[in-house]
Amino acid sequence: MASQDLKTMNSNIQGVSESVAKVAESVAEVAESVQALAQHVDECFMRVDKRFEQVDKRFDKLEHEVGTIKASMVTKTEFRSLDQKVNRLVVVLASNKTLSPAEAAEVLS
Repeated sequence: MASQDLKTMNSNIQGVSESVAKVAESVAEVAESVQALAQHVDECFMRVDKRFEQVDKRFDKLEHEVGTIKASMVTKTEFRSLDQKVNRLVVVLASNKTLSPAEAAEVLS
């Protein structure tokens, strides 16, 4: 019976060995799949990074344009303020008869 037990044990060991080989093969396949997925994800992130760079460039350009518009608006506001002051000054000078009505009309036109 000992020889039969050895044969059974040998058969069991061989079965386990084959199972281990199959598991190792499966692990290798999974590792390859994971590597392929990681590479794909890296490529996707690289494309996203490029898009963010383009968006950053657009934002920089827009920020510059907004700054230019803001400066233009400030300048226009300052000119309106000065224009209002000049108009008020002309009215005061005309009311004090320092300017004639014709001179006031000419300045305000």
